[in-house]
Amino acid sequence: MLTCCRADSTSRGAPLVLSRSHVPADTSRPVLATTVGGVLREAAEQLPDGVGLVSPGLGAGSRREWTFGELLEASEAVARALLGRFAAGEHVAVWAPNLPEWILLRLGMGLAGLVLVPLDPACRQSDLGYALRQSKAVGLFYVPEFRGSPMAEWVAALRDELPNLREAISLDEWDRFRVSGSPQQNLPEVSPSDPAQIQYTSGTTGAPKGAVLHHRGITNNGRFVVDSFGVEPGEAYLNPAPLFHVAGSVVGVLGALACRARLVQPVVFEPSAGTCPRCGSWESVAQPFPPISYARSRPDWASSSVCSSDRRRRPARSRRRGLATRPRKKPRPSGDRCRRPKA
Repeated sequence: MLTCCRADSTSRGAPLVLSRSHVPADTSRPVLATTVGGVLREAAEQLPDGVGLVSPGLGAGSRREWTFGELLEASEAVARALLGRFAAGEHVAVWAPNLPEWILLRLGMGLAGLVLVPLDPACRQSDLGYALRQSKAVGLFYVPEFRGSPMAEWVAALRDELPNLREAISLDEWDRFRVSGSPQQNLPEVSPSDPAQIQYTSGTTGAPKGAVLHHRGITNNGRFVVDSFGVEPGEAYLNPAPLFHVAGSVVGVLGALACRARLVQPVVFEPSAGTCPRCGSWESVAQPFPPISYARSRPDWASSSVCSSDRRRRPARSRRRGLATRPRKKPRPSGDRCRRPKA
């Protein structure tokens, strides 16, 4: 028998006991025919002056924030700039950390009918080339350098190998790019069934696969997940997840937007810097990943197991400190197993 946490509007947080392998779908919350641009427009219409995005930045004076109304205005400008270079339906990649420009590109591509290809800023030159080639990306937005990786040099080295890649735009040129669109540029009609994102798998058993996600899927997924956390409109939602992953770009960005929450988006994950205090002086901050320090302060020894490879428990001192015991002179036959300690 399995037990999980029910996430619906009628009994949020109540345990749901699963006694059979097939459980009927929870239809208490409908799947809406929504798009990325549609969710943004609804938020801007309902809460134009509500804060929708906060970027704490990386240093003093680098904090930036946008209201929902400002987010829509900025995203529409980005969409027009994109359509001056690319056609609706084409694939455009973003290779950068969690900058606010990343989020504006996410929303702008949704309004422009372009397909976002999010890429891990930690990937190497060969991985970048594979993803751009396999996704048939016609455009790339990138940062020149990230954590010691010469990203601009790698992009330049790959250009001749990528005939589909028409434009590679450094985010250092963002201010020039965002005002390059024509005010007369019409934004296309986007359908909920249109592709919105190509998400690459981890590739642990082979080359990464590009999974095509449509607008209906990612907008509803983000809404369902963040709503299940009990996040209310106007509350701060801290998103520590990377934007190249669906946990960041779908659950974090689109989920917070659908729930009208203030998305607090750190540029990079810095556990030693204390991200939470940077959120501001709001009454509450919701975030989907419990801090390790919180888990360590409440150890659950009753559910812990002792793992042994020599059929004998390690000394208590070694278990507590995570130290390896001295190897035996005569190795015992292999027989790895995990067992619970006796009460």
